[in-house]
Amino acid sequence: MSRLSTELQVDRTSLRRMLDPLEKHNLVAVSRDPLDKRSRLVSLTEQGDLARKSAHTHWRRAQETLFQILGEDQWRDLVSVLRKTNRAVREATRDDRDETLGS
Repeated sequence: MSRLSTELQVDRTSLRRMLDPLEKHNLVAVSRDPLDKRSRLVSLTEQGDLARKSAHTHWRRAQETLFQILGEDQWRDLVSVLRKTNRAVREATRDDRDETLGS
């Protein structure tokens, strides 16, 4: 779970608060790592995978609707801006993660 908390840039307590409802609804399973008993593994359950697939379907429909509203040119511009924003955020937060991890 420590790698997951690092990737999500949240502390372990916050991660646990995020995972608890997912675990309660049987969407994820948290178990001990058989190779390192101190570590915990988080995995998607079958029910969680079904929920992920359903969410993906809804996400695709929302994208298609937005594409129809914006048209091809504005859609392409939006995707370009979002990709640039995503790269900039990843780059900025990578520096923060490196400092946090002591690299």
